[in-house]
Amino acid sequence: MKNENNKTELLAPAGTIEAGITALNYGADAVYTGLSRFNARERGKNLSIKDVSKLIEYAHGKNKKVYITLNTLIKESELEDVADLLAQLAVIRPDAVIVQDIGVARLVREYFPVIPIHGSTQMGIHNSAGIEFAKSLGISRVILERQVTFEEIRHMQSKSDMELEMFIHGALCCSRSGACLFSSWHGGWSGNRGKCKQPCRRRYFAEQGNGFFFSPGDLSSIDQIKELKKMGLSSLKIEGRLRKFDYVKAVVSAYRMALDAEDGDHAKLEEAKNTLKGAIGRKWLPPFSTEKQFSNTIQNKTIGASGQQCGIVLETMPGRFLMETSKRIFIYDTIRVQPKSGDEGPAITITKMQPGGESRKSSNTMWIYCDKRVEKGSIVFKTGHAGGGMEDAVNELPEATTKIDFHINVSLDGIEITTPMVPEFKWEVAANIMEAEKRPLDADKLIEQFSKSNSTKFSSGNITTTIVGNLFVPAGELKNQRRDFWDYVGSEIKALDISNYWLKKAETAKEKIRSFKSKLPSDPQVTVLTNGENSSPHKDAIICKSIFDTYSSRNEILIPDFCGEFELPKLEQAISGAINEGCKQFRVTSIFGLELLKQYDNINITTSYMLPACNSFAVAELKEHNAQKIQAWIELEKESLDALIEKCGEDLEIFVFGRLKLLSTRLKVPAPNEFSDSRGANFYVDRHDELTDLYSTRLYNLDGYIQCNCFYDLSQTEYSLKGFSNMFNHDRDFT
Repeated sequence: MKNENNKTELLAPAGTIEAGITALNYGADAVYTGLSRFNARERGKNLSIKDVSKLIEYAHGKNKKVYITLNTLIKESELEDVADLLAQLAVIRPDAVIVQDIGVARLVREYFPVIPIHGSTQMGIHNSAGIEFAKSLGISRVILERQVTFEEIRHMQSKSDMELEMFIHGALCCSRSGACLFSSWHGGWSGNRGKCKQPCRRRYFAEQGNGFFFSPGDLSSIDQIKELKKMGLSSLKIEGRLRKFDYVKAVVSAYRMALDAEDGDHAKLEEAKNTLKGAIGRKWLPPFSTEKQFSNTIQNKTIGASGQQCGIVLETMPGRFLMETSKRIFIYDTIRVQPKSGDEGPAITITKMQPGGESRKSSNTMWIYCDKRVEKGSIVFKTGHAGGGMEDAVNELPEATTKIDFHINVSLDGIEITTPMVPEFKWEVAANIMEAEKRPLDADKLIEQFSKSNSTKFSSGNITTTIVGNLFVPAGELKNQRRDFWDYVGSEIKALDISNYWLKKAETAKEKIRSFKSKLPSDPQVTVLTNGENSSPHKDAIICKSIFDTYSSRNEILIPDFCGEFELPKLEQAISGAINEGCKQFRVTSIFGLELLKQYDNINITTSYMLPACNSFAVAELKEHNAQKIQAWIELEKESLDALIEKCGEDLEIFVFGRLKLLSTRLKVPAPNEFSDSRGANFYVDRHDELTDLYSTRLYNLDGYIQCNCFYDLSQTEYSLKGFSNMFNHDRDFT
């Protein structure tokens, strides 16, 4: 529920267990971290289940929280693995999982409901309708899309009772969250799968001039922290799971100081700013307090590497390179060697270096030893300081306990406790219980007392209670019975019992996953999206046009994938008008569209790009929200698409032809209309309303391959141009 106590959580990244400990020790109220799979920072080190379990125990001992990122799109072949992973998480009980895939949200909600769900920023939720729909998915907190303004957030807050979270510091993506195929288009390395190669940080070329047209600076909200605190958000989030603990220490310390400072304490705010200077990053930019901030976020002339420039590569040899240093570097510093092209360069932890020798023109030279390919002339950026001393802190972490859910029944006859995890378990005692005269026992007090485990193996999960009558139990009696109860738990229950309980839940989920089976549609439909100018290549096609298109000839209406908070009334009015005119068929491209349409009966809904459906659980969830056809996610390669068709073919639609929107942003992009990259690939931008969309000049084309319902997008091209096309990820791996 909404943050009612005005206590705003400071949430920090924990890409390593060292970073997690550091964040919690230096003022974070919670940390978020990923496992080795299924998270949006798979390039990072990430944590093992054992590491996470220890970090949870450490955090809970400090009355703090740990959230686990499962925030990638999940293929059909991976659903069973996700179920097994959730079974492990249910044992150690993180405070929430952060998800992008609505199929994963369904999996958690139906089989592992003890784990709260937070909606990832990758869900692209940017208005109050999207927030409301998230609630119907079982989501308790929404992490807002990054390109929303303070005014929009305040309005969303006023219309919703959901917890809201926003990013306040760290790296920015150029694209709206979840609306990017740019890296995937370059070779299957999808940002929606945690594999982004950051093509937005590269240099692009045009007759009008070259530049880093899509490379933003870094976000810093230290000057706006008091305003953000007054907004009543539940959580303020620091980006940086690829960062080391030295960065985390500086950033968390600074924001903790700023959040705790009294109004008007300018000295404390200046101290916080000075502390923040210890965090290495790109040029800092203020948050999107107003739409004006969208105009100066792209750093067109600055190479997109993160860090502090510290040298240049003079010479390369097998196993090492010679670097002219402009700042001091040390063993165990981390650096990134950035080619002049702006393409992603290798990240290196310095483990061996030696002076370059006096024979060179400059004495400030160092040989850096590494096994990675480095280009001569590359610029070297320092991304992290040498550090140590964390080994003892990691080794001293407490062993994880297994979480047990139980029910307490209290009556004049005594106390009885059972757990659904071990059906044969029952603890009973005839305690000193009497009718209350003044201070009756309440559920909160009972839960508070029995949640205090004295076991080294077990701790409390979810506790429910029944109190029969108006009862009084002396405090000492409750304490004694609680101790006896936990001693009994230790003697009668094994950790394996709890693990097996959740593994059985996972097996039930997997049986459901395996049960999905579908035939192909007997009479496949063809839908063509046009801009009113390009004609359909199919005579009997359903004609789809934008809801704001003035052309009258249309069978289906497209709801846009973006609608700012203050534009919602206009869109709602347009939908109402279309329905009054007799339109019964709608195409939804973002989850907020499903929320806007839920009040109408007897309409047909098709979900479409940019609303992802990669697996059978996602398809089932969308069907439950009145979608009759669900477009399979555009990034899926042949194997994954075929697997989804086998499970859900009758309900699916396949995007078979068109020009794909590779990136969509509210930021002002300083690119000319047409440009190319260093490999000769050509692109163009389409500016409309408040958005800029990026397209490749190459078309996407699966025409003639698919036997399902098919979708052609002619809003940015003509069918006659289909010769200049490719199959995107279809004939390569969608990583």
